[in-house]
Amino acid sequence: MDYNLCSIMLPLVLAGAFVGVIISNILPEAILTIILVIVLFYLTYDSLSKAIGLWKKETIAIEKKKLAYKPLDGGEEKKETEMSGVTPNGGVNTGLNSGSLDNSNTQLIEVSAGGGGG
Repeated sequence: MDYNLCSIMLPLVLAGAFVGVIISNILPEAILTIILVIVLFYLTYDSLSKAIGLWKKETIAIEKKKLAYKPLDGGEEKKETEMSGVTPNGGVNTGLNSGSLDNSNTQLIEVSAGGGGG
């Protein structure tokens, strides 16, 4: 618990409560209601303007981050090799997506590094 913050806040809260009790005894309810509505609208406007400003800053930061991770010419090379029928690793492009391959004819080959170091 932050006792320094409590030592600053507590007297102000007590003073505000004391002043609020005195004002509520002096002013009629209609004027109190109007004052409270004005305070509510001001706080709502202030909070919304800060939230919109923060949202704009976050959106700009996200867009900058997206641009920073943009692939460097990898997309153009892929398009050219797909059109020529040859994949970058030297294989032939059949035009099938990796998700549409028939797994019944696929063989897995395990390559071991050899030697059993330990």
